[in-house]
Amino acid sequence: MIVFLDSYFLNCMRFPIFPAALAALLTALHVYASPETEMTDAAKNFLSALNDEQKTIATFEFKSDERENWHFIPKDRKGITLGTLKPAQRHLALALLQSGLSNRGLSKAVTIMSLEQILQELEGPNRRFPRDPELYHVSIFGTPDAQGTWGWRFEGHHLSFNFTLIDGAHVFFAPYKKLKRAVSEQNWKAGGAALGQIRMLIGIN
Repeated sequence: MIVFLDSYFLNCMRFPIFPAALAALLTALHVYASPETEMTDAAKNFLSALNDEQKTIATFEFKSDERENWHFIPKDRKGITLGTLKPAQRHLALALLQSGLSNRGLSKAVTIMSLEQILQELEGPNRRFPRDPELYHVSIFGTPDAQGTWGWRFEGHHLSFNFTLIDGAHVFFAPYKKLKRAVSEQNWKAGGAALGQIRMLIGIN
């Protein structure tokens, strides 16, 4: 079972100082099971909370080419976004994310998402792909089943988590990609602390 405090997460999106505390809190509330069981239960709970229209957006055939269409850059994406979900649904989407990450990985992911608000302030509101801490997409591929083969993805700017479960017993993970675009000197002067934190989190020296 996974417990997630959604209102606290939303505060972290607005105030990036809190993600480490969030990860610690989630760890304390987390009742551990096998990764396969946690992912399957979390995906089923998430899907059960969606209406038919939302399920159409969030779900794909397992053999769909979309399952391998993943990247960290700002781009048009499929899947349902956090910002379009009701609070209870968002709660379950984030519980799915939690099911696939270590404590350290969860802390990094939450921090990276929260820093989108700072990037929005630095870069302005008129971008084709706005910086938005709720512009992260959740996709389910196939039917979540404890004995089956299916997958799920959580993706947005700087993050791309792609999991595949085979016969309910093996989990394959394509981790988030590292940013390779250099940060301009002007941006460093405008918000070096936030951008530097992003670079550190995703492995750029």
